Amino acid sequence: MKDQFLYETFIPAIIVVVIALLSAEFVGRSKHIGRGYSFFMMLGLIPGIIGLIFSPSAKKEPTKANLLYSVFGVFLVLAGLYGFYQGIDNFSFINFFALLSYFSSAFYCFELSKGNVLNKEPKYYFEGTNERKDTETKMKLESTVSNLADLKEKGILTNEEYNQKVEKLEVEKAEQDLKNSTEYRQLKSLLDSGVLTKEEFENKIEFINNKNKMLIESIGQYLSQKDLNIIKSNYNKSNKYSSKEIRNKLEEVLKIKTNMSDNELIELVINELDNKNT
Repeated sequence: MKDQFLYETFIPAIIVVVIALLSAEFVGRSKHIGRGYSFFMMLGLIPGIIGLIFSPSAKKEPTKANLLYSVFGVFLVLAGLYGFYQGIDNFSFINFFALLSYFSSAFYCFELSKGNVLNKEPKYYFEGTNERKDTETKMKLESTVSNLADLKEKGILTNEEYNQKVEKLEVEKAEQDLKNSTEYRQLKSLLDSGVLTKEEFENKIEFINNKNKMLIESIGQYLSQKDLNIIKSNYNKSNKYSSKEIRNKLEEVLKIKTNMSDNELIELVINELDNKNT
C-alpha cells in the first residue's frame, strides 16, 4: 500500500510541482502571466502550457481587456467542478492539483477580461545574444558619457571638446535606440520578407527619426529635473503606478503620441532628462 502511494501519488505529485515551479520561474516571469499564475496553472499542465504560450512577453504591451476571456473563465470553472465531481470517489493529489489549475486559470481569465494582468517584476533568464549585445552597447555609451563629464569637471576637456564628443555619442545612442525599437524591428522584418522596398524602408525610418526628434524636443521643453525624480520614483517595479499609467501621463504632458511601448517611452524620457542634467 505504501509503495502504491509512493509511486502512483507522491512521486507524480512532486514531479508536477517541480515542473510547475521551474516553468513559473524560468518562463512565466518573463511574460505578463507572471510567476504566480504560471505556477498554479501549470499544476494541471495543459492550462499552464496554453497560458505560457499565449501570454505576451513582459517587454511588450500586456493583453488588452476583452470580455471574451470571462467566457473562457466560466467554462474553466464548470470544467473544474465537473472534474471534481467525476473524481470525488477516488480523490488524490493529482485531482486536487487539476482543480487548483482550473480555478486559477479561470481567475486568470477573469483578470484578463478586465486588462489587469501585468507583470511588474519580470526576469529574463534566456535573453538572446542580440539583446545582450544591445544592452552592453547601451551601457558602454552611457559609461563613456559619464567619463567625459568627469574629465570636463577635472579641466582635462574644454567645454567645446566635451560638447563635440557628447554630441557624437548622442547620435550613436539615438541610432542604437532606433535599432532596438519595436517599430524598427517590425519594418526590418517587412524589408527582409520583401513586403517593403529599400527606399520605402528608408523613408519610414526617416519618418520615425523625425518623430523621435519632435519627441525629444518636447521632453526638453515640458519636463524638468523634478519630473525626472517623480518618474524614476513611480517607475520602480514594486510601485503601485503601472507603466501604462506613467505613459498616459507623459503623453498628456508632452502633447505627443508615439507607437513606442510603455517601457521604451519611459526609458527614453529618463535617459534624455539624465543627459540634459549631466
